[in-house]
Amino acid sequence: MNNLPIPGGYIVIARKIRNSTLWKCLNAAHRLILIELLLQAQYADGEVVRNGEVIFLNRGQIATSYQCLVNDIGDKCVTIKVVRCAIEKLIKHDFLAKDEAKARAKRGLLLTIVNYDFYQSPDNYEGKAKGSDTGKARAKRGQSEGKARAINKESKEGEACKERSSTTPYREILEMYHSTCVSFSKVRDLTDNRKHTLNARWEDCKKDILVFQELFTLAEQSDFLSGRKPSERNPSWKADFDWLLVQQNMTKTLEGKYKNKTTVNQVNLQQTKPAPQRADLKPIVDDNDPEFLEFLRIEKEKEAARKAKG
Repeated sequence: MNNLPIPGGYIVIARKIRNSTLWKCLNAAHRLILIELLLQAQYADGEVVRNGEVIFLNRGQIATSYQCLVNDIGDKCVTIKVVRCAIEKLIKHDFLAKDEAKARAKRGLLLTIVNYDFYQSPDNYEGKAKGSDTGKARAKRGQSEGKARAINKESKEGEACKERSSTTPYREILEMYHSTCVSFSKVRDLTDNRKHTLNARWEDCKKDILVFQELFTLAEQSDFLSGRKPSERNPSWKADFDWLLVQQNMTKTLEGKYKNKTTVNQVNLQQTKPAPQRADLKPIVDDNDPEFLEFLRIEKEKEAARKAKG
């Protein structure tokens, strides 16, 4: 028999959940969604990639969407409507918490399993000490190996984070933003989440700080992003530092999606401007031309005759 540890970790489900109000109010599809959320929750703090964007999640958090959960479960009985209803019930019974602000920013769902640490810790369950000495020794050995791997992993992640921190010019990028985007709100604190996002964008732009200068310049020139020409739907909205660093927003801004558009009136005005006078152009009629002088004499005589008749 293979005694190697099972890869991928595990989740703990208390038997008493069967008698809880939460479990009784859920149908079979809702219970399947609950288990799927437990399986997808972060077992440790760390970064994940969702829709090409790096997101930092705490232990017990899930970054997903209604459609992603439907696809992950892959059951015809589980639709977006069913998932939405299940999550609402789980929130109502304090099993889940939803971060609305961050969810809108990430265009998805940011969920936190309440009391995740307590219910996912085997030390909090009765009967954990039962079993043969061999089982205890094997469990102890496995726990020691698991702790060693976790410590080693945390050490490597810490070194990687320090390495990224030493190469990403946080302060220089922030100063560039403040000096260029004068119409935007100021950044007061360079939080860990902002550093994580800057690390990701720094890698995306091949560590070229001129890309950030171009980004901030285009943002400041844009009447829409700077709030000089607000949206009719949301007049008080304008972009900020965090919005510009979202991968999709950064790409669209650099591609010129938010450049000021020239109106029809402006185009017509530019087309009807008089042509500039050139010094090398000569008059069409010469004032000293005999034929022109004769024409003027005849016109004057006609004008004098009209006045005499009047």
